[in-house]
Amino acid sequence: VNTDLSMVASAFGLDPLAHREADRSVRLANKTGTDAGVRADVGVVGGPDAAIAYAVLAQWDPDGGDRRDDVLSAMAAIGQWVSGRLRRAD
Repeated sequence: VNTDLSMVASAFGLDPLAHREADRSVRLANKTGTDAGVRADVGVVGGPDAAIAYAVLAQWDPDGGDRRDDVLSAMAAIGQWVSGRLRRAD
């Protein structure tokens, strides 16, 4: 179980150190990755009645300024969209 919930998974409101079992009726299995100018989060998130797989990758020129906050904000917004779709499927 990945403990990095700073990207897409930040939108699910899970405890980063205790989400091995369902938390708030949500199960998450994800893997994140980082490098200079790269952030990636892929996973499967599920509720009682549905599951959604996602893959979000961002790349920017690390010499072109610090875009990390913008990227993390955009990834969290995608997570909010996924969370909304999951709630509608319940």
